[in-house]
Amino acid sequence: MTPTDPPRVALLAVAADEAAYLPHYLFHHLRCGFAPIVVAVNNTADNSRAVLAAIAAAGHDVRVLEGDDLVADPAAFPPGARSRQEALYHHALAAVEARSGSPDHVGPAYAMALDVDEFWLEPGGAPIGAYLARHPEAHSVSFNWFVPDDDDGAFAPPFASDRLRGQWHGAVKSVWRVGSGFAALRAHNVRYPPGLARVQIVAGGAALRPDLGTTQTLPTAPDAPFVYHRMYRSLPEYLAILVRGRLDHDDPIKSNRQGYRVYRRRRPETIRDYPFDPAYGAAWQADYAAFVADCGLAPLIAEARAAVGARAARAWPLYRSLSASQQAAVRHVFAGTGLPA
Repeated sequence: MTPTDPPRVALLAVAADEAAYLPHYLFHHLRCGFAPIVVAVNNTADNSRAVLAAIAAAGHDVRVLEGDDLVADPAAFPPGARSRQEALYHHALAAVEARSGSPDHVGPAYAMALDVDEFWLEPGGAPIGAYLARHPEAHSVSFNWFVPDDDDGAFAPPFASDRLRGQWHGAVKSVWRVGSGFAALRAHNVRYPPGLARVQIVAGGAALRPDLGTTQTLPTAPDAPFVYHRMYRSLPEYLAILVRGRLDHDDPIKSNRQGYRVYRRRRPETIRDYPFDPAYGAAWQADYAAFVADCGLAPLIAEARAAVGARAARAWPLYRSLSASQQAAVRHVFAGTGLPA
């Protein structure tokens, strides 16, 4: 890499039954300049491994980390990791750094951890490295969540509209300099030791709260990069998400949701609507179609979507099988689904 080249940025991900969504996620972030992308596969029964293998075999810089054994024993988590998710991020980062240490390889200068339902986006379409090249002073840069409201078609692709319609959220996801000496790698940000001078900024200029995972104010427009967080998708997909449970909890149903798009009736005033360049979406869709064809993904995607449908069909029977106390603990996640919960 020459001094004028934009910095390389590695992407770290954890995939648990995400095969239906990995093609969109990987295509988008490869397109945004992330490389390598390291995906830790954990607690997965679908065809995620086949999807990842097909994309890697087509020549894309995507690597698979088998995560089940790595997080089987919490006592063996990497130092500072408090959860399976954080432990897997540590292992994925270690895989990137190990390769970077070889004499003939220049590793990425930055890394970022994003869930498979999160998409980093610079509104003008610039790649991540070009954005970071404009902020060489920063040791970490955080990006607010934008939760779309108009992506409720079945398996709808992102960025398919000439609008950005949704809600801003105070939660952030962050990119950080590799080797900058963080003390803890959290799901939303990194934490540096007290007394170690480090510059941590938020795209758009907001201030971070002391927990470093949220901002004190929300963006007022998509003028800076953000993370497009597809928290809901279509109703059947939402139900399938619930059945997957949570990585670091034993709950049979994912309990950290408040219901399906309940903000539409509870807080409709929080929905924002901005114009979005239709040329970006059109180019994205055309390039994605070519990516699917090049990687031979069509039959794998069809199989993965069928698995999502099967999980969705299990949601209500699973809820009914729970004890009364278990049902009470997760009843809120069924709000807005039309189910008699």
